[in-house]
Amino acid sequence: MKKTNLFLLTLFSFYILSCSPQEEISGNNIIYSKEELLKDFDQLVHSLKTLHPMPFTDMVIFASRREKQRAKIKDMGKIDFMRIIAPVIESVNCGHSYMLLETDPHHTIFQDGSFLPFEIRIIDEEIFVYSDLFDRGIQPGSQILSINKSPSTGILEGIFSSLSSDGDIRSSKKEIINSRLPFYYLYYFYIESPKNFLIRYTLPGSTEIREDLIAPASLVDLSMISEYRYEKYGIYETPYYELHKDHALLKIPHFNYYQKEQYKEFKSIIETFFHKVDELELPNLVLDLRGNSGGDPLSGRLLLTYLLQNPFRYLSSDSPDIQELKQKMDIQEKAFKGNLFTLIDGACFSTTGHVLSILKDQERGLLIGQETGGGFLCSDNSKKIVLRSTKISISVATMSFATDVYGQPRGRGIIPDQEIRYTMEDYLNQIDLEMAFVRQKILANSLE
Repeated sequence: MKKTNLFLLTLFSFYILSCSPQEEISGNNIIYSKEELLKDFDQLVHSLKTLHPMPFTDMVIFASRREKQRAKIKDMGKIDFMRIIAPVIESVNCGHSYMLLETDPHHTIFQDGSFLPFEIRIIDEEIFVYSDLFDRGIQPGSQILSINKSPSTGILEGIFSSLSSDGDIRSSKKEIINSRLPFYYLYYFYIESPKNFLIRYTLPGSTEIREDLIAPASLVDLSMISEYRYEKYGIYETPYYELHKDHALLKIPHFNYYQKEQYKEFKSIIETFFHKVDELELPNLVLDLRGNSGGDPLSGRLLLTYLLQNPFRYLSSDSPDIQELKQKMDIQEKAFKGNLFTLIDGACFSTTGHVLSILKDQERGLLIGQETGGGFLCSDNSKKIVLRSTKISISVATMSFATDVYGQPRGRGIIPDQEIRYTMEDYLNQIDLEMAFVRQKILANSLE
């Protein structure tokens, strides 16, 4: 629900981290004592247990993870300690509770760091090369079987067990890697920073296993060459729309309109769009919410007044006392009444998950894409915790908010009516399968 941040060029709002100004040190150059790190660990656990409502937390798993990770602590550097505490935070199962990670490629935490010089896509929990950024000789579309003799499945589990998400949602973690936080960045923080990368892989369409020793790159070099953004998300900063003879397209990249003037701008764009759609009597609307990780719930609620057919309440009566969001909302006079197609993916989170839960509740239109990263219930109103010795920053949610819907599964995202599954060939050819599906539906509707 709160405002999101960016990583490098246009990256995900999760895991953006700050180090304290006085701690300009590289990741493992300073060794902290076991006693210092145990105190930081216990401070973290105490903060999670006392501040977080834990609506999705399995307390048995949380306790087991806590004891397992605590037993690994010894004298060590900062990044090694971060690899210990990340799985503990992940076991809370909250996408708004995460360790903040430094993003400035020039920061000394990346000094002497080595990074895998590939952009990666995850498909069916397998690792594929999307781009060989420095022409190291591995063809895009190749499947990586292991890195430094660690199987790809184990590597993904190591990263997934360090990435926070709501409940049991894995689609959001895949989307983080595929479109927001580069695999090479997450591998550095959560797996290792080796001198070289021994890659076992197969070429596209081949079962022959090859093996190459790949030289690493620096994060500075990678940040200069890698425009890491998902093509379908585009570079839009405000709502964007197109008007065609048989449909309208409305793309909303975020709901970050917290300030009065920001909200006023958002409201003006939305009002103008729906008035034009009404005047043109367009029969179909494509609402593209892919990549929208949330923001101001008032913005999301406003959008719903132009999409729904029946009055609604945004938040449930047992959510925290935000009376404005519990009021019954009427539908706008110019609300769209035609065929609604909403495009979704694992990056749809927080307020976006709330909006989609209400669309789902009223069975309004078709939801097309992948399970979202958030659903009807999420925790936020987050508080920043700074560990005393290492100065690692943690975002901890303190309240849970649920929309006024019924029968939707707790700890899952919004399930699409039409699931879309991508192949590596689709990614390489930059094919937009969701839009292709919608075009077919619109054509079919016009022929009926």
